[in-house]
Amino acid sequence: MTKYFRDGGGDAVAVDFFPLDVTNFGPAIQKIQAAKPDMVVSALVGGAHVSFYRQWAAAGMKSRIPMASTTFGGGNESLLLSPEEGDGIVCAFSYFQEVDNAANKAFLEKFRAKLGANTPYLGAELAMRSYTGMRLWAEGVKRAGTTDRMKVIEALGSGISVDGPPGRTMLDPKTNHVTLDVYVAEVKNRGFNVLQHFPNSPPADTQSVCDLQKEPNANRQVVVDVRI
Repeated sequence: MTKYFRDGGGDAVAVDFFPLDVTNFGPAIQKIQAAKPDMVVSALVGGAHVSFYRQWAAAGMKSRIPMASTTFGGGNESLLLSPEEGDGIVCAFSYFQEVDNAANKAFLEKFRAKLGANTPYLGAELAMRSYTGMRLWAEGVKRAGTTDRMKVIEALGSGISVDGPPGRTMLDPKTNHVTLDVYVAEVKNRGFNVLQHFPNSPPADTQSVCDLQKEPNANRQVVVDVRI
């Protein structure tokens, strides 16, 4: 995050890390109050860390410093908070239930018809990405004409894509990651209000260090260089 802040002309005033069992964020909130940053970016995860957002709202900080998160919503945290606690947090994912396109509307209708009263809120991307991943694999099987593992892998590396509720998802043969649509949304009444849509966003960070087409037998771990 610090790298991308600086790449965008900003700076990270301070960075804090917390064990997963931490529930008292009072000292951290006090540090933020003293630093007075232009915004706060949260990458907190897990059930215990939901306490941060509750304590942030209780301290009256929601109206004073805007917040964005790279993780909020991935575990349906928005359903746990009241609108007073959660509304206004800005997030970015490759899918929200509220994405407004014909494919998503049709999918949700079938989803709700199948599960009825037990239909869960799909939230931000995790369930949809599992669904899309299976569809990519199925396209690989169709193209290969078999379920043979190596033949399917070869087919998947040929530039397979699927269209669905999140938009078009294309497997990138250089990285085995995907090019996909990205949505920016803010929490609203335990759901999300989509603000912006960025179609066909490539896995640029991984592409900067990995090219499996040039090195198909590479067996080393590659790490994105975030030095600043």
